[in-house]
Amino acid sequence: MLLICLVLLGFELSIRTYLSLKYHSNFFKPQEIIFHYYPMVKEIKENYSEGPKKKILILSSSALTDGWGGFATVFDKELNKNGKEWDVYNASGVGFSSLDNLNTYTMLSDLKLDVLLFYNGINDSRLNNCPPEIYKENYQHIAWNNEIATILSHPEINGSTIPFIIDFGFQKLKATFCKDCFISENYHNQEKWQEYGSNFKSLENFEKNIQALIKTKPKESKLFLFSFATYVPDNYSFEKFVNKELDYNYHVNSREVEVWGKAPYVLDFMDSLNIILSAKQNPAKECYFIDIRNQVLQASNFADICHYSAPGIEKVAQVISDSLTVRTN
Repeated sequence: MLLICLVLLGFELSIRTYLSLKYHSNFFKPQEIIFHYYPMVKEIKENYSEGPKKKILILSSSALTDGWGGFATVFDKELNKNGKEWDVYNASGVGFSSLDNLNTYTMLSDLKLDVLLFYNGINDSRLNNCPPEIYKENYQHIAWNNEIATILSHPEINGSTIPFIIDFGFQKLKATFCKDCFISENYHNQEKWQEYGSNFKSLENFEKNIQALIKTKPKESKLFLFSFATYVPDNYSFEKFVNKELDYNYHVNSREVEVWGKAPYVLDFMDSLNIILSAKQNPAKECYFIDIRNQVLQASNFADICHYSAPGIEKVAQVISDSLTVRTN
């Protein structure tokens, strides 16, 4: 019995060491492996200030991350141009779906946040690009989300990492060897699956994630749901995009539409998604819908279907700032 206990103890210590080195988790709190996937949560918790300024949290995809135009910096400047009244925290992430936004907010919900700004949905469209039998309502047909779900399903991890590492290791092996179990990170590897994008399987789950966000937020916090703007030229083709023959205001990070799916499917999906967002408006419960799409919809504002050029970032920051100012004063 003593030998078994020593073996298990050695295994436990080895796992904690591995997670610390591989994922930079806390040796004594291995559940912090989640920060490997959501580093912005840790950063926000460390930088959060209890001061008198109002707090705003941005929930978005790469469109509003620092690496794609520095939206938070531009927005902070625009929002505070008449005096420093707001602290801006950016929980947006590259590739984030509405589920990632819900996960990050849930982990930050212990902080006092006066305003939540939700601008996302484009990556939920990509989740449709798979056969119906592969699709999972919890988005675990994306290896990224499958790993996150595995972590979140093991609340005992701080006490014992062994059940977690067995499950996590199995999921890693599955992602490595079962190529048709998950949507590929690179659409070119599963181009034939693009046809399945005409079936908007993720719309229902997107709505559930938004509803959960509304339910999770405290009554005193205001939630702003913004329509998501997309732009695809009428003469779009993959070849014209690559050769920069379109009227996008290109920059180094510009991505082809096919990253998210076939253009007609993606655009129709986003129209349906924006209708869902508009229906959630309920000022009595501090939930607002702001239709900004038509205010920013011109080619010079876009670097690709969903990412903004420098002028686009300036415009979006100004439109969102004006919307908040009117409804929070």
